[in-house]
Amino acid sequence: MFRFKAVARGNSKQINIFGDNRGEIDATTINLLYGYVQPKNIAIMALVAAIIAGGIIWGITRPSDSVDSLAVAYGSASTDGWGPDRITYSNGERPEYSKAPQTLNSVTDNPMHGDERNFFQIREAGGNHHWGDSVELQPGREYELSIFYANNTADKAIDFVRTRVQHPRTIKHKDAKVHKATAFVTAAQTVPAEVWDTVDLVNNTNGDITLLYKEGSARVTGNRDRTRPVEPSELFGAGTLVGVAEQPGTIPPGGDGFGTVVFTLKSVAPGFTFESAVQPGTTGNDFRTIIEAPHGSQVRVRLTYFNHGTTVQRKVTLKALFTESVQFVPHSAVLINANHRSGVQLKDGIANGGVQIGDYSPKTNAALYFTAFVYGPPCSQISLKSTIATPNGDSYDTVLVRISGQNC
Repeated sequence: MFRFKAVARGNSKQINIFGDNRGEIDATTINLLYGYVQPKNIAIMALVAAIIAGGIIWGITRPSDSVDSLAVAYGSASTDGWGPDRITYSNGERPEYSKAPQTLNSVTDNPMHGDERNFFQIREAGGNHHWGDSVELQPGREYELSIFYANNTADKAIDFVRTRVQHPRTIKHKDAKVHKATAFVTAAQTVPAEVWDTVDLVNNTNGDITLLYKEGSARVTGNRDRTRPVEPSELFGAGTLVGVAEQPGTIPPGGDGFGTVVFTLKSVAPGFTFESAVQPGTTGNDFRTIIEAPHGSQVRVRLTYFNHGTTVQRKVTLKALFTESVQFVPHSAVLINANHRSGVQLKDGIANGGVQIGDYSPKTNAALYFTAFVYGPPCSQISLKSTIATPNGDSYDTVLVRISGQNC
């Protein structure tokens, strides 16, 4: 199916061009239209499209301000974990540059890979595990991830090709059981300019799981290229150049125009518990997860941390995320731990970027207290979210304050 979709942000117009009444245009029409896509020939392109396809549907709409779409061509995201929707080819009909735009990962029957749109896969490392689109995580194990990239143009190289990865660092058991990692392959002159695919990371355990990059594991291999290392800061950042070693970023045409980026993630159980609680007022010890408090009153928040793992957790950092309905009381943060059993006053970083509370050996703990004003209309609810960050993983917890009112 051919579909052209030019999408911009904000109030820009969106133009959809479809083929016949089923929204289809054959490959001949696509190639003909491609030859006319020049700034001076836009009117000719529209005329040719109307003559050949018949029943052209021109849909001009204005997206709402809430729409925040990628500027992509040939369609929107699919429902199969990859995207965007785009023109596809069989392995034996790769297009010539003069007849169709350059494309990445759009062959559906690659004899070495299968459907190239499904180019991001995962498996447990070691043993004889099969590549797939999902994996059930277990602490202490390692997982290999593979990104396949291919130049689908028969007679022209693609330059400045990059691949990058986004994945959640902590797979929480409190949230949805399935989280996604996403791989992107991009190039400036291809249509679409970026393709992506996802894998599912499943956490069916009773605790959080942290995924850490295994140092030195990322590498890229092309069909006619030796394996070479990849910088993780690039792979997990703006993207690493792939392709041939003598000309990074360039993928040749034809049978040599493919390669793979492989890296490993380690699955680690954070080895700590983190909880928050709140009480109305500033005295007493009636901490709960849900309380009621009057508008403009003070509440006291308690954050507790316990290292139940087997290693020292260093530079433990706590942070409170305040909304406009919550105002931190300066100089109210107090830390209690083995070194400060009577408590020590902390700087006000808990409300601005977080505060580091030290290193903790196995079976040690800490508690941090602070005070805040809460504001809101009667019967409204305020969510107080706090986070913890350690080298072994991150976590968060949330308490609720309901503003007092009649008939709540």
